[in-house]
Amino acid sequence: MLIQRYRCRLGELDIVCLDGSTLVIVEVRARAYSGFARAGESVDVRKQRRIVRATRHLLMTHPQWSGYRLRFDVFCIDNIDRDSPAIHWIRNAFDGGGA
Repeated sequence: MLIQRYRCRLGELDIVCLDGSTLVIVEVRARAYSGFARAGESVDVRKQRRIVRATRHLLMTHPQWSGYRLRFDVFCIDNIDRDSPAIHWIRNAFDGGGA
């Protein structure tokens, strides 16, 4: 892990890490059981845009990482209030180019 809870005026990045030669931005989402939307579904287009903007800021302030490939993952924990929460890691959850 390179950075945890990177904050700037444009947004926040939960986890920034490396996977080989890829810089991975991980959004962590947790939800209690509700019967409605799952944790991963809460990363809508608006949230994706905030993550991409914060990532651009991160790369401007840490130019040593600007040459890496970039990947956006979402780490989801559903039913966090139960004895057996469901954990999902969505690799390449969204493309940062269009956001």
